Amino acid sequence: MTADPDPARVVSVGDALAAGLVRTAGELAAAAAAVRDGDEPEAVRALRIACRRARAALALTGDVTPAAGRLCDQLRDLAHAASAARDLDVQIAALTGMVAALAADERVGVDGAVAMLRQHQADARARLRATLAERSVPALAAGLAALAGPVVELDPGRSRAVK
Repeated sequence: MTADPDPARVVSVGDALAAGLVRTAGELAAAAAAVRDGDEPEAVRALRIACRRARAALALTGDVTPAAGRLCDQLRDLAHAASAARDLDVQIAALTGMVAALAADERVGVDGAVAMLRQHQADARARLRATLAERSVPALAAGLAALAGPVVELDPGRSRAVK
C-alpha cells in the first residue's frame, strides 16, 4: 500500500498544464533560435516537436480564449514549414546511409539525386527561416506563457507539479 501524496506537493491538472505551456514556450523559443542561427537537422526536429507539444497543450485547454485559437493557427503554420524541412533532412540521411553501402558502380545517379534533395532542403530551410521571420516567435512563446497565468514549478523527479 502506498501512502497518500503530500497534499502540499499535489496541484491541479490545470497547474500541471500551465507549467507545461511555460516549458514548451521556452523550448519553442530555443528551437526557433537554433534554426535561425544554424543548419543542424536536430534544431528543425526540436522546433517541430515544440510546435506539436504546444498545439497538444492548447487542445487540452479547449477554446478558452480567442488567443488560444490564434496561437494554434500560428503553430500549425510554423510546424508545416518545419515539417517540409525535416522531411528532407530524413530523406537525405536515409539516402546517404544507403549510398554508403553501395559499390561505386551501383551509385550511378544517386549523387545527383542527393544533390537535388540538398537543393530542396536549402529551399525548405529558407522558407522556414522566412516563416520564422514573419512570425514573432518570442511573441508566440510569450502568448503561450501568458495563457498559463501564474505557474507552479514542475518537480523534475515526478510527473506532477509542485507548489
